[in-house]
Amino acid sequence: MKHSIVALGAAAILALSLSACGASVSSDNKGPSESQAAVEPATKTTPTPEAAAKSPRGNTIKQIGEPAFWKDSDSVPDSEAEGKFTVTEVKDVVCDQPYASPPTNGKIIGLTVDVETTPKLAESPMKQVFLSPMSFKFIAPNGTTFNGNLSSGATYSCIDNSLNLPSSFGPAEKAHGVILLDVPAGGGILTIGSVEWSLP
Repeated sequence: MKHSIVALGAAAILALSLSACGASVSSDNKGPSESQAAVEPATKTTPTPEAAAKSPRGNTIKQIGEPAFWKDSDSVPDSEAEGKFTVTEVKDVVCDQPYASPPTNGKIIGLTVDVETTPKLAESPMKQVFLSPMSFKFIAPNGTTFNGNLSSGATYSCIDNSLNLPSSFGPAEKAHGVILLDVPAGGGILTIGSVEWSLP
């Protein structure tokens, strides 16, 4: 009789041990609980804006169609911008006016430009900005700065005056027109302020 009681007791202990072990095994096979999953923070990555390409001169390199800004002649927050101008096209120009004269420096190119100023310009001391052939500088492919005048007699008698871009702008104005430049042939760099464009 004692042997039977001991055997039953041992069997009961063994059964309890197995059931506890089974519960532990089944628990280990489960993934993280819903409460654990909810605690893990979701990670979000914010893309870092690419820095504007700089030339050996430290200027911001602009592509045709990219806006440039008068304030520091570079990209600034819209809330601080006094205005922007966008060179939308650069091409060689064939003069068609009766008193047209040959280019002095090599060839005449036309910059098609869109201008837009903001009300912020009214807060500046000058209350206007300027953009004309005199605003630009030409640098040859070998890095030599051109000494001549980009605004020659040929640029004044080349196309109809109604196509020319005005040279000064006040607050909250828009304009569209062409700036003619008499530049050396064979490509080069056109700069204004701290921005520049490569010419074909």
